[in-house]
Amino acid sequence: MRRRIMTRRVLSLAAAAGIVLAALPASAQQAVDVRVTLSNFGFAPEQVRVPARQKVTLTLVNSAKGGHNFAARDFFRAARVDPADAAKIDNGTVEVPGHGSVTIALTIDQPGRYTLKCSHFLHATFGMTGAIVVE
Repeated sequence: MRRRIMTRRVLSLAAAAGIVLAALPASAQQAVDVRVTLSNFGFAPEQVRVPARQKVTLTLVNSAKGGHNFAARDFFRAARVDPADAAKIDNGTVEVPGHGSVTIALTIDQPGRYTLKCSHFLHATFGMTGAIVVE
């Protein structure tokens, strides 16, 4: 009997915590880490999944010797980028130096599918394309 009461209390507290977390703005919730690897000539994953209305820490890692970029103009236009990271994005494109990485904190409210490519000469032609799916 005592164990059943304890279980009910724990479940009640868990439900209350879930309601409180759902009511918090995205900036107060813990960020979801999304990592994308750029290589010769592709993105991994090719289809990047990002949650809507939740803070995301997007880490772009270039595993190649040469530079690549993460060009997703419509995605970045729709996103609210952390002011400290805004300068890392130029016209919807993030440059990632060879063997380097760039991290950007953002929130995107609009679910949908956004195109992604590397806009360096011929990289998209060689298959460096993908999509960002906001769910």
